[in-house]
Amino acid sequence: DRGDQFTLDNMAANLVNSISLRTLLENPDENKLPEYGLGVPYTQVYVKLKGGREEGPLLIGDMSPFEGYVYIRRPGDNTIYLANALLRKGLDKPLYDIRDKTILHIDEKSLREIELAAPAALVKVARDDKGQWRITQPREAEVDGDAMTEMFTALKDSKIRKFVQEEPGPLEPYGLARPHYRFTFSPGKASSATTLLLGNPAQGEEGIYAKYQDAPKVFVLAKDLWDKMPKSLFDFRKKHVMTFSNDQIRKIEVERGGMKLVTEREKQDEWRITSPREVKGGHYEIDGYLYSLKDVKA
Repeated sequence: DRGDQFTLDNMAANLVNSISLRTLLENPDENKLPEYGLGVPYTQVYVKLKGGREEGPLLIGDMSPFEGYVYIRRPGDNTIYLANALLRKGLDKPLYDIRDKTILHIDEKSLREIELAAPAALVKVARDDKGQWRITQPREAEVDGDAMTEMFTALKDSKIRKFVQEEPGPLEPYGLARPHYRFTFSPGKASSATTLLLGNPAQGEEGIYAKYQDAPKVFVLAKDLWDKMPKSLFDFRKKHVMTFSNDQIRKIEVERGGMKLVTEREKQDEWRITSPREVKGGHYEIDGYLYSLKDVKA
């Protein structure tokens, strides 16, 4: 399985940097080893070096009454040493901590297509020749850029919360035999695509069961991630009714109840109302109106 590079690098650094030794007892009686937690060591460490040479075990025992130290015994050395307690703390990691919990291993910039198989429809989003995302199925439409950014940010920042099934087994309890949602992230080559299956809400967890199509393990994804994933054509689709920047606008016409209100820009921060009568326009009020108009979504 993949390992968490950051965690493993830190463990290796602790192993190397924390071994500044102080001799405590040379040639101890074997019967005394349990007094230091070295009869049945708390941890045994084996390392394989470049070239295939192996060393070990490094025996790590109890914490010493001397604050900040731990008892250790080196391979082939009949001496008990005191070492920095960070050595034991840095290596004392459960399997979950050192496993890679990254959800999507494909870089966003390399993706060419995203396919969502959902109950309502099959949705495909692809990059055009200019590198911009656009909906291609079930119909051509513009993409909601905010929704895409939110999804990619959530996929990057979120981690697998829990591993619940490692080997092939029944998927029905997790809603993954017939997944509710199927996301396929493709960098353009089918062989390197990643398909993520999403099933039922996780029992006793704030999350949802998931798995990769080509791997047996079932895991739990956080509810925050689930909430930020587009799950329909509407979620992917651009929903702003109008798109513009305020400084592009030269004239605004509003008709309501038989009255026509016309406002024209005179200078960058100056507006003039020309209908139903000629009066000076309020810069802050009109800009606020435009900001409100830009925020309107379907």
